[in-house]
Amino acid sequence: MKSILLPHLANNTIDLIEQWILDNMPPYAEGVVLGMSGGIDSSVVAALTHGAFKSGSGLKLRGFGLPTKINSPDDVRDASRVVGQFAIPFTVVDLAPMVESFEKNLPTELSKYDKGNMISRLRANVLWTLAARYKSIVMGTGNKDEDYGVGYYTLLGDGAVYMNPIGFLSKRLVREVGTKLGLPKDLVERTPTAGLELEQTDAKDLGYTYEFVELVIEGIAQGFSLDDLAQHRQIVKEWTYCREQGWWANKFPYGTTTEAIFDVLHRHDLAKRKAEYIRPKVPNIKLEYGVEERV
Repeated sequence: MKSILLPHLANNTIDLIEQWILDNMPPYAEGVVLGMSGGIDSSVVAALTHGAFKSGSGLKLRGFGLPTKINSPDDVRDASRVVGQFAIPFTVVDLAPMVESFEKNLPTELSKYDKGNMISRLRANVLWTLAARYKSIVMGTGNKDEDYGVGYYTLLGDGAVYMNPIGFLSKRLVREVGTKLGLPKDLVERTPTAGLELEQTDAKDLGYTYEFVELVIEGIAQGFSLDDLAQHRQIVKEWTYCREQGWWANKFPYGTTTEAIFDVLHRHDLAKRKAEYIRPKVPNIKLEYGVEERV
């Protein structure tokens, strides 16, 4: 069976993204406000935006950490490392009092899921308020797998942004961009988390990796049937890795490759509908395709 081809960065991809950012800034904006979690997505977007603005554009990038009591101290620490590396102005806004006030004044108790989405929407509110103060736009940090693959974001929270400069890049390629931009290795390899629940990770919530998501969606786009994907060497290899981590067993009934593929495709269908509500600008930058294997 032929390989599932995956996109690769071209030599000038980073330059093209930085130019795209400049070209898509609205004329009224004096800069960008960016929520920084210490994760790879927001760190890469910070570095790309800094690169776009440093060439005498006159535009200003401001980073903000927005922790709650749920966040690990590592989140602000890692964000601080990035802003220190690129000399980005950075302010920490403690959201804990806002979260507590919100919960106290609601007429009902919130589940962990609803509370997490509420926190994400509070972050968006704070960022857009700051953006108005600084005559800026809110920059998005959604990647292709997470936002446009399985819709793993809060619609009016982290999804409420002006543009997503990494929205055409898989999580795998975002990490590659981070390496090329000189971000610390431990930050590039940091476990993806939304920071909305204690000890939460994206893989625990989904039951599989973003690498698995990428393989399934690219495989479907390249004409593989569901039966072919269920027995495809690349898919089976990645799903075996996911099973070995035990993510699926914690929360989901499926244990077969086929069931996991169906879950990705179901989420992908919902993601496409979700994206119809708010449509941030995403680069249409061509990528090269080849074979990519997990080492």
